[in-house]
Amino acid sequence: FRLAIAHAINYSEIITALYTYNGTKLGGMYLGPIPPSMPYYDPGGLKPYSFNISLAERYINASGWQGKFYVVLPNGTELGDPQGEKLPNLGLYVGAPLQPATATEMEIVQKGLSEIGITATITPVTHAVSRTWTTASATPPIRFVGWAPDWPDPIYQQAMVLTSPLFYDAGNFAWFNDSALNSIYSWLPWSNNSTKVEQGIKQLYTIVYDQAPYAWLPVGDTYMFVQPYLHGFVYNPYSGYYYSMMYYANYTAKT
Repeated sequence: FRLAIAHAINYSEIITALYTYNGTKLGGMYLGPIPPSMPYYDPGGLKPYSFNISLAERYINASGWQGKFYVVLPNGTELGDPQGEKLPNLGLYVGAPLQPATATEMEIVQKGLSEIGITATITPVTHAVSRTWTTASATPPIRFVGWAPDWPDPIYQQAMVLTSPLFYDAGNFAWFNDSALNSIYSWLPWSNNSTKVEQGIKQLYTIVYDQAPYAWLPVGDTYMFVQPYLHGFVYNPYSGYYYSMMYYANYTAKT
């Protein structure tokens, strides 16, 4: 079901609507849970999910038989188990107030889901409401979230926060829990063996990619002017600079 959602989103349309100016793309796709500005980003070279309605229909059909439900496509075709229950309307929850750019993005997501028979109503909610979603059963099926790590640690502050049960209700809003991944996390954050760490992160990416707890949406590019004497800064598209990492170095100006 999650893979059906991931392949029903028209990512190119989002980039065109939000991150294109005068024909030039000013944004693109990345594959989480580690952002491309951090070390160990996608070491296996996986590609982001593609917009593929035919593939999404295959996934929604298979999940319907597994979950004993069915959906009705816009042309009237039923997918899934016809003896099961019709999939109900799902809320597409976003933060309130709903910003124009987010509204455009969610409308594109909503349109893609409708093509595979999923009706999802865009539902803005306040932070006070979302903070009551403290269990998996209380959390709505689809929500729009972002994560800004507290410091530039690609494993403990990015990958684990999004996918480890240690961080339920503190970043792992998908309530993702995988035993093989948890076993990797038992040693990955503390290993000094870079080769072993890279192998572990490759496995991490494969597990998260195959199970799709998140559909990674496009991110806008960021352009910065940086003085040549400034070093040591790390940038994350969701949180900006990590100022505590910066330092100055001598620089001889040349005319």
